[in-house]
Amino acid sequence: MLLQETDSSPAYLANDTFKGLSMGVEIQIFYKVDLADDFNPLEAEIELMQNLKSAGWLIVSSQHHTTDPDTNQVTKTIYVTKNEMI
Repeated sequence: MLLQETDSSPAYLANDTFKGLSMGVEIQIFYKVDLADDFNPLEAEIELMQNLKSAGWLIVSSQHHTTDPDTNQVTKTIYVTKNEMI
C-alpha cells in the first residue's frame, strides 16, 4: 500500500481563524501477481473501507481495479477524507 496526502486545508473557520483541518488521503493498493486462491480482494477492500469508516473517515471514491499491462499487477485506489478539530 502507498498512502499519500491529498488535502490538508484549514476547516471550521470562525473569528478570523480556523479550528480544524480537512484532511484527505489517497490509498493505493498493489496486489501481488499470484494471489492465493482463497484471497478475495473485494472482501479485503470492503473490510478496509469499513474500518476506515469506523475511524471517522469518509470514503470519497473507490476507483476501479487496473492491471499493469507489463507486469499483470492489479492495483486499486481509494480516496478518503476527514475533518478534524484541533
